[in-house]
Amino acid sequence: MKITTKADSFVILLEGMERFWAFQACLCVKVQDITDVIWNPERPEPGFPGIRMPGTGLPSLFHAGSFWRHSGWEFQYLKAREDGELIIKTKLHKYKTIRLTTSESTAFEVREWFNKYLATRNVA
Repeated sequence: MKITTKADSFVILLEGMERFWAFQACLCVKVQDITDVIWNPERPEPGFPGIRMPGTGLPSLFHAGSFWRHSGWEFQYLKAREDGELIIKTKLHKYKTIRLTTSESTAFEVREWFNKYLATRNVA
């Protein structure tokens, strides 16, 4: 998985088998549609991921794809045996929440990019 921040958008490029498991190749969210960026250094909660539509869930391994939860649509690519979860909250109908297992350095880069946007309200 490659996570990049462009001037005006947050982009997730899934590679290889990630595409197969998640039923998705790319996810792009405009910075104006993001409401919060949260880093959780703990392992993702192993609880019920929601109703998969489409997606893959292998208990105690990973959850990947689109999930419907009581709070709305989520995109998840969570590895149950790895620490670190990046949570992106949006105002979009699909996806209200994006949850990814990622490194701390990647999460801080995304937070820094988002905080810079909040400070300047400039996408350029």
